[in-house]
Amino acid sequence: ASDVYKRQASTDNHSQLTDMASNRMNDFEDVGPNDLMPGSMRRVEAHGTFILIANIAGALHAMDDTCTHEEASLYQGALDGDCVRCPLHGSRFCFAAGRAIDEPAEIDLTVYPILTLDERLYVGPASAREIAVDEGHST
Repeated sequence: ASDVYKRQASTDNHSQLTDMASNRMNDFEDVGPNDLMPGSMRRVEAHGTFILIANIAGALHAMDDTCTHEEASLYQGALDGDCVRCPLHGSRFCFAAGRAIDEPAEIDLTVYPILTLDERLYVGPASAREIAVDEGHST
């Protein structure tokens, strides 16, 4: 009876996890094909804001597209390692944490989880970032 209970509990847990993942995936927006080459960026609109997606050495990252200093589109800037440099005054923002590295910007950017599925890119809401990290997805 113990083995039957364990199998049933395992099946129930898997079903619950699948349902949770499915509900979380509903919060992710399809933002286009997964065709970003390493060293390139794309500006997309998702969750009511412009988001900058970058492919840094094969890893995808997503954060707000707008500089917190002068509201310039960072898409017009340049990748600098794992950061993007603002085209107006040179502030850099780190993709991994959205951190403002150089002045004049002092306010960090919001980062977003990003997933790939069936050759498509999906961006989740900022609040889902911890979920994607916990489930082993790239952000």
